[in-house]
Amino acid sequence: MGFKIAGVALLLFTVLILAIRGTDLFSMDKKKIGLTGIVFGIVAVAAGGAWADLANGIHDIPASALKSGSEAGMPDPGPSATAGFLLLVTFGPRWTKLIWPALLAIASGVALGLAGGYPEIIATLIRSLIVNTLG
Repeated sequence: MGFKIAGVALLLFTVLILAIRGTDLFSMDKKKIGLTGIVFGIVAVAAGGAWADLANGIHDIPASALKSGSEAGMPDPGPSATAGFLLLVTFGPRWTKLIWPALLAIASGVALGLAGGYPEIIATLIRSLIVNTLG
């Protein structure tokens, strides 16, 4: 096929940018952007390099905000609760600007890979399907 995992990350990132900005090629609602962002987060971490740095950087912003609450007396919620929180805020609110669910979905994709248990199994399954499809 010729694609590598970094190429898939590039294509998914381009789809997200086009969906956020709007295009005549296709239209995406919040749910589709959320799912694309989650898959991009998983694929970007698997691709490594700058793609992993981009996805991890997006993930670190909301994750560190949740962890910083531990200094104020609230305990660290842990990676699974962080992943659940990010998924809820990705799909729950009525977002008027689609950049927010896209960024939160990317953070969710990274968080799923870090959460352990079933969320990590799902992230590993998605990553394996894409990598094995590419050959």
